[in-house]
Amino acid sequence: MTEMEKVKNFYHDKHKQTREERAASPLFHVRKFNNFIKSLLISSALNGDPSTASLRVLDLCGGTGGDFPKFQHCTRVKKVILVDLSPGSVKEAERRYVEARRKTFEAEFHCGNAFDFAEMHRLITGETRFDLINCQFAMHYAFSTPDHVDELFKILAHFLKPGGKFVATVPDAEFILDQVGEEGKVLSRPPFFEIEFSGSDRHQYTFSMGEVVNGVPEFLVRRDQVEKSAKKWGFEINHWTPFQKYFSEAMKDPDHYALATKMQCLIPAENGSSVDPGAWSCAQLYVAIELEKVK
Repeated sequence: MTEMEKVKNFYHDKHKQTREERAASPLFHVRKFNNFIKSLLISSALNGDPSTASLRVLDLCGGTGGDFPKFQHCTRVKKVILVDLSPGSVKEAERRYVEARRKTFEAEFHCGNAFDFAEMHRLITGETRFDLINCQFAMHYAFSTPDHVDELFKILAHFLKPGGKFVATVPDAEFILDQVGEEGKVLSRPPFFEIEFSGSDRHQYTFSMGEVVNGVPEFLVRRDQVEKSAKKWGFEINHWTPFQKYFSEAMKDPDHYALATKMQCLIPAENGSSVDPGAWSCAQLYVAIELEKVK
């Protein structure tokens, strides 16, 4: 069984939590924090150029469509295409869209490997190009080998318009390697997450995060590797920002502070509001990325 098949099987068989189960989970505030970061990342990319009246979004590894409400906040988004490896997730995403009371854009749903160029070309026919490609907490699955990284950038270069943007959130390779050390194998923050390397390999690891992910193979996304591929395929890195820094910068804007409160990213504290300590600790694990197609 390949690593991608292991990922597919995990997400296909994964138990879909109820709202009550999510609220009772130790990861409740982690989810709220991550959701806020994703909202800002997506909103910033979509609202950067107001001259385009109709925007198209490609949601890679879009799962059950959790980011669809974020696309709705930009009224210029008129078409969203979601691609995910899990048949169950795609089916659930389509169900949610069909049953939604408010629809501001057309949507398509496809089951397939979002990191395989030939398959993506088969799924998305015609000359469709996108203003934004969104890939949240999944880009690292494409980094198993240099050839697979090249395949991802080939997809981005083909499907993005000139000036189009790619946004992603991935584990911070620099932080992980620094915390594990040269001889270490495990980075653990119970009850939140655990990363375990096998032997001397410092590229592939297994990742667990409560009920969200359990022993799934993942791969480090190193910035120098992304910079090399970006240069080759005509992209610039607009930012590569650790979650904690991204959040701290955002809090300088009163509107973002209000949004964080509304999204339950901030919780009441003695001296105002603050981020849940567990969520803040987990925030060290990730970086927010925006690439722009310049050629």
